[in-house]
Amino acid sequence: MKTSIPKLIAAGAFAIALALSPALAPAQEKAEKAAEKKAAAGRAIPFHGKIAAVDKDAKTIKVGNRVFQVTSET
Repeated sequence: MKTSIPKLIAAGAFAIALALSPALAPAQEKAEKAAEKKAAAGRAIPFHGKIAAVDKDAKTIKVGNRVFQVTSET
């Protein structure tokens, strides 16, 4: 009888963990996708096209539909 109670408690804890794991999976997937987006934001994205506009005051250039800000570190 004494050995069956710890086994029952262990089995119950395992069952609870198993039941909760699908509920936690979407949160983990969202966190992984957010980390991928942050990593992708730091990568250079190639572009090409003609310069459509130059704004010297705002220090920006427009290539196609995209606007790039030019800094001293650029």
